[in-house]
Amino acid sequence: MKDSKIWVVTIDFTSIDHDILKYAKYLSSIYKPKKINFVHIQKESDIPAYYREEFEGLKDALLIDEKLKLEHRVKKYFTDNSIPFECHISSGLPFQEVINLVVREFAGLVIAGRKK
Repeated sequence: MKDSKIWVVTIDFTSIDHDILKYAKYLSSIYKPKKINFVHIQKESDIPAYYREEFEGLKDALLIDEKLKLEHRVKKYFTDNSIPFECHISSGLPFQEVINLVVREFAGLVIAGRKK
């Protein structure tokens, strides 16, 4: 884990976020990563194409709101931390979006919760 200088931490706005953020803070105090990327992926829903096009502006506004919510949640745990972090929000297939971020950021560690 010493070579894991950039991390990706997934957040889904459920009760498990508390444990994930607490664990990420604990690990970061030991391993001192260069940067932590927190990410929330909004699943694409089965909305008909007509409505997706019609409400595209609303979708963008919701993603901005989700980013502010994510930043607020992360800052509760990482206010006194000297490790820089970045918050990412996107929509699509969660697994694929996380992999894309890992590749783009050259991340060496991914912290994610486990769901059924």
